[in-house]
Amino acid sequence: MTTTRILLCAFLALMLPGLALANQPRVDVGAGAFEEQRGQVQADLADGETYSEISQADRAAVIEALGKMESLLGGRPVSALTEAEKVQLMNAQSLVNTRLTAASEDSRLVCRREAAVGSRLQRSQCLTVAQRRRQREESQEAINAHNRGFKLIGEP
Repeated sequence: MTTTRILLCAFLALMLPGLALANQPRVDVGAGAFEEQRGQVQADLADGETYSEISQADRAAVIEALGKMESLLGGRPVSALTEAEKVQLMNAQSLVNTRLTAASEDSRLVCRREAAVGSRLQRSQCLTVAQRRRQREESQEAINAHNRGFKLIGEP
């Protein structure tokens, strides 16, 4: 095996567990213990860190879907549900996992070392993914607004 292949295999071995955890569903009614999962999601929503970038609308949708899941299950196992109830349950589970995964990714803190303006010294700037995206969008909007203010020579 060549050195490149060995390094590639080592890299993949280190990265795959992290990717698996990042894509792990937050709620899985098939795994049982729904009440524990629901309690953990509600605690994560309340802690102000785990899903810090979740919108109020998404937060409300997640809480509503968790309530719907609880009422559908009613202490019964998934196998005791009708097919229509199973479909409703899986749709609610999918909604919860999709919204929480997106909020978790947006809430991830990313730190960069950047030189301060007018200095050679670097400082750390830590922002969430969503904060960086908002800064980028606001900067682009400011540039576009500035450019709209200028008229090209020969324009009426």
